[in-house]
Amino acid sequence: GEFQNSDSPYGTFDQSGNVWEWNESVIYSAYSGLRGGAFVYDNLGAKLCASYRTHLNHPSVELQTVGFRVVQVPEPGTFLLLAIGGLAVMRGATRSHLLTAPRRDLQPAAG
Repeated sequence: GEFQNSDSPYGTFDQSGNVWEWNESVIYSAYSGLRGGAFVYDNLGAKLCASYRTHLNHPSVELQTVGFRVVQVPEPGTFLLLAIGGLAVMRGATRSHLLTAPRRDLQPAAG
């Protein structure tokens, strides 16, 4: 990446500097929050781009440096399928362990 040893808590690099992103913060009554930074800043501005940097603007403003991030919230059924899949994997691992473990009733008696 551009900035060495600057990975995020998620292990990703260089995610600032795209555009300012709208967020759900309401600042004053008519202004909404922005976070991040935009690609058109000079070197000083690029150094100041960070997820903790905040700004505000009126929601009707349209600029090339302001955008939003599209995210998808998983359907409630997704979590159920994930749980069922996890249980199946655990059951398979337990069964595999039982099939590969030596059986005690087949061991020769000590004596």
